[in-house]
Amino acid sequence: MKTIKVFLCLFILTSSTIIPASIHSQETILLDNKIINAIINEVSGDIALHNELMLGAFERNRPESEYTGHFWESDYMVKKAKEYGFEDVHIETWKLEGQYQWDGVKGELWLVEPDEKRLASYDEISASLAKGSLSTNVTAELVSAGAGTSPGDYKNVNVEGKIVLVTGNLRRAHQLAVQRGAYGVVWYDSSPAQKYPDIVHWRSISAEIAKKAKHPSFGFILSQRMGSYLANRLKRGEKLVVHAETKTRFYPKKMEVVTAFIPGTDLADQEFLFVAHLFEGIAKQGGNDNYSGCVCELEVGRTIIKLLKDGKIPPLRRSIRFIWVPEIEGTKAYLERFPEEKKKIVAGINMDMVGEGLSKCHTLFWISRTPHSIPHFINDICQEFAELTVKLNNDADARYPGNPYGQFSMRVISPSGSRDLFHLGITRYESGSDHIVLVNGEVRIPTVYFECWSEDFYHTNMDTPDKSDPTQLKRVAFIATASTITFCCATPEDAPKIATETLSRSRERIARDLKKSISLISKAKPENLYRKYKNAHIIITQSYLRETENLESLKILADKNPEILKYIEDLITDFNKNENEDTNKIKKHYELYCKLYNQTPRPFELTEEEITLSKMIPERTEKKMKRVRIPFTNSVMRTRYASFEALNFVNGKRSILDIANAVFAEYGNINPEDMKEFILAYVKEGILRLK
Repeated sequence: MKTIKVFLCLFILTSSTIIPASIHSQETILLDNKIINAIINEVSGDIALHNELMLGAFERNRPESEYTGHFWESDYMVKKAKEYGFEDVHIETWKLEGQYQWDGVKGELWLVEPDEKRLASYDEISASLAKGSLSTNVTAELVSAGAGTSPGDYKNVNVEGKIVLVTGNLRRAHQLAVQRGAYGVVWYDSSPAQKYPDIVHWRSISAEIAKKAKHPSFGFILSQRMGSYLANRLKRGEKLVVHAETKTRFYPKKMEVVTAFIPGTDLADQEFLFVAHLFEGIAKQGGNDNYSGCVCELEVGRTIIKLLKDGKIPPLRRSIRFIWVPEIEGTKAYLERFPEEKKKIVAGINMDMVGEGLSKCHTLFWISRTPHSIPHFINDICQEFAELTVKLNNDADARYPGNPYGQFSMRVISPSGSRDLFHLGITRYESGSDHIVLVNGEVRIPTVYFECWSEDFYHTNMDTPDKSDPTQLKRVAFIATASTITFCCATPEDAPKIATETLSRSRERIARDLKKSISLISKAKPENLYRKYKNAHIIITQSYLRETENLESLKILADKNPEILKYIEDLITDFNKNENEDTNKIKKHYELYCKLYNQTPRPFELTEEEITLSKMIPERTEKKMKRVRIPFTNSVMRTRYASFEALNFVNGKRSILDIANAVFAEYGNINPEDMKEFILAYVKEGILRLK
């Protein structure tokens, strides 16, 4: 998972925003209460946590046997999946020729003068030895270079033959320090007011730079408390001498993907995909990131198999594929190895960091929808069950006499878990995990992203299973299980129910976009009024295009049944009748403000340049996609996710103007001229061409 997340939240559901409920508000059109109750009774956050503890109760040093055989996590997942009754359970292995995997064996950092104190131990905290460090045994003076990330940091300090204390980007600081003859670096986070001053962050250095240095070099990671202790002594003018001893190894690199299967029946060739990364690098391990996602995915499968066996849910029509992967690269490799498998996958869920105790880790549970370039009703199914979970757990008005869990009618909690409220956020597309492989324009598998963010222990030694909450694991597994059963069991007769749910949410999103469009005009300065009117018009028309495609995705449920297909077509036709009404509302609002500002209203029309762009239609070539260097002054490059979405929208039908408008409606701040520059840069590289 990436270290920077900026969420634009569409709405957050907490106890304060729930409509006062009756028992009826705790129902859903998508599944019968009997099935909902069966899922809640069977799905277990405690079983999930037991598996998380087995995968990584603590960060451990891997033995050599894991590099020559299978990794512990892979073997464990295979064992449990077979035990639970999954089919086709096995490990796919890739040998990565010419690449090597770093492994730490030993790492000790001691203060030896003027007094003796152990500062870091790899055996105690694996994160304390930077990945990429080489073997060494050296005693040297410790000096401070501040951040250590710019040449100026070394202007007044001689680091040759010394060990350097730094606080900036470790990889950059290591590079500059060893270029100046340092043995290695010691890093700590100097950020003020840390909640956990003894936390140790996972960090790495470049092994290639370490090998090219004058001395075999290394990096150690200290807690803020320990790093500040050394920095303060150096500031007082003390001479500190430290001893560093490290032993590391490099093995031929490999990747392992664990895969398992629950077969469907008459539509078995349509597959629903679950993905969770079992590895994020090999040295780093993490309870929440992402053993929690892996065990939650495993629990979904166990629950479905058990409910099928007990006859409590109808047979699956569509199959379910589970993959546990090295993050992102493993998902790519799996799809490349099995292109026919990729064609079968119709939708999916990615689980990453889902098990955190919300109160304990000061976090929220988020559902990130697919990007606008790939709208799909699976988003609405997942959102419906997530909101149902909020109602079942946060609504104090839903009292149920005799309920062993107190005043809630069907509260979703685990016996050893918390009684936290369920804090939920629904956000537009957010990257940072395996779903980015699936939703990009070359693959186009609609995949919803489940995660908790932000939280206090991300990528640190304190990311351990004690931070997970069995109740949170149960709730997430319930949402995913209910969503999957709805999707995979759906018959043509179920299509109207799912369509009703999807239609209602499409109308909600249209209403929000209409409000946003009118707000643009209301807030416009007189000199910008016409431009804001055009922007408002673009937003609402793109909203209808997006939601129409969302409703079109329902056709997979029809199984070519002509009556159901006609029902969906009629639903779409009826839905789009409101577009003219909404564009007229925007027009009238614009005309009102023209009167207020003594302006003559202008019709919505394209400029000459926009007309030209509307005739330029890009399409993909056979050339492999790669990033093209484009100035950051370009608004497409400057706006988060805009470049990703711009390429996703390229389909040989949309013009450059269409793409510019679509990305503007999704992210704002995009102008057509910049989109032209962006697209033509890819045309020049032969990745795209103009029809």
